[in-house]
Amino acid sequence: MSSTYGISIVFAKLKKNIDYIWICTDNLSPNRFKSVRNAKTKLSALKFLIFLPKFILSDFLRIISIKKSDVAFSQNQIQKTLIQNTFNKPSHKMISGHPLSNNKTSISQRFDNKTILWCANFGAHKRPELFIELASKMLNTDFKFVMVGGHSDKNYVQQILANQPQNLVTTGQLSFDESLRYFESATLLVNTSISEGFSNTYIQAWLRGIPTIVFGADTDSIIETNQVGCNITQVDEAVKNIGDLFKNQNKYKELSTNAYNYAIENHSIKKMTDNFLKAISSK
Repeated sequence: MSSTYGISIVFAKLKKNIDYIWICTDNLSPNRFKSVRNAKTKLSALKFLIFLPKFILSDFLRIISIKKSDVAFSQNQIQKTLIQNTFNKPSHKMISGHPLSNNKTSISQRFDNKTILWCANFGAHKRPELFIELASKMLNTDFKFVMVGGHSDKNYVQQILANQPQNLVTTGQLSFDESLRYFESATLLVNTSISEGFSNTYIQAWLRGIPTIVFGADTDSIIETNQVGCNITQVDEAVKNIGDLFKNQNKYKELSTNAYNYAIENHSIKKMTDNFLKAISSK
């Protein structure tokens, strides 16, 4: 990643007619010492010291890339504020967009499917163990749980899945198109991340009318404000919310319809493209 930053900056600046555009992809990116801090929490002291020069270089080049960018984009208000406060640099909002879905699954079919989907990598900040705990606490119900994703450290994955309940299916790492197939019949999407810049899985779900339950990662309060799901903090709270929702099909229909309408209005490819072109033209 550090070499990518360096090459991009040099190329853009040598060519006087090329603007360099930087996009903030997560809430930690505006942190000056992101790489060093991440490594310190994840690596042993010896490995940290061995690779410290690499992490310092990565942070240095990332900082330069932000400072030297002609146009900066952020995904949410947290990132926008951090970029402004840390680098005294304004940023435009990056609207994510996805192709519209041709899926024909009706709201009533989704409701009857009772399939709870989780889709992410198994990184520690995604907290996959919370979804496994949720499935375990609903083992005696007729809900099905599906985890799409994996991790390069197979031993780490085996440890997480050591007590996998029988109502939970895991797929391992899939391609984008392969993972989309699981959205076609899903009833709810659950996100257990500590935080999100703006998760693409939200858009994938909403474009199919899938309400979303998140464990705190409600970017700019979009989920609660637009009533496309709910934001919770505890697994027991998720169990209660899911149980209550499936006693009220009209409420599910309302959330599903809200999710679809919000995605169509705000996250189409056209909306994303128009927003991007408007931002760079106003430079």
